[in-house]
Amino acid sequence: MTRILGTCLAAAFVALAAGPVQAALITSPSDLANSVSCSFDDPAGSNLTSPIDLGNGVTFSTTGGPGSIGEAPLGAWNLGSNGFWSGSKTFAGVDGDFDDTGEVASMVFDFGASPVSGVGGFMNFDPDFTYGDPLSLPLPLYIAAYDADGNLIEGHELPIATTDGFNDGAFYGIAAGSAAISLFVISGPYAVVDELTVTADAAEIPEPATSALLLVCVGALGFLARRRARS
Repeated sequence: MTRILGTCLAAAFVALAAGPVQAALITSPSDLANSVSCSFDDPAGSNLTSPIDLGNGVTFSTTGGPGSIGEAPLGAWNLGSNGFWSGSKTFAGVDGDFDDTGEVASMVFDFGASPVSGVGGFMNFDPDFTYGDPLSLPLPLYIAAYDADGNLIEGHELPIATTDGFNDGAFYGIAAGSAAISLFVISGPYAVVDELTVTADAAEIPEPATSALLLVCVGALGFLARRRARS
């Protein structure tokens, strides 16, 4: 009985601590309940090469090119056939395609010690950039969410096409079943994002099936204690 009880308790606590993270692509900020957003109205400038503190424990950094926060440098941000974002719009962007090591231009939002259950933004990119080789295929816009250990939770290529658009784009993000997202990455040539929207997560509540398993184990523990008391 004691061995069975130990196995039961171990299974319950493992289920509580290490259940798989369920995540999915979202296409509207309304898919993120109890959320807050950042419009990048506080400019940090362009040609940013060091991490920028966005407040509330969130940092912004880039790979494959310098970053930009605020209005578009030189008055407009060229998105190729997708049009452009004007200087009157404030946003975050990565000003590049790839670096000398071949690393694709990416924006990285790091939530530090406060992972979230969902994040997204209104975004766009240059879909035509071929890195100087007319025979190469342009890279898509790609978003990904990672946990604190760097494991991929969810990733998606995004079919954004806003031909000759003006401040145009689409909202995309990733929602998980628990506050497990520590990093949110947006990759693609000259990618931009506005209205970054993040869930304000409360304490997690165990799944009903896991809670039931734990109650069974606790009940078994009480039964064992009563049995020993009678003997």
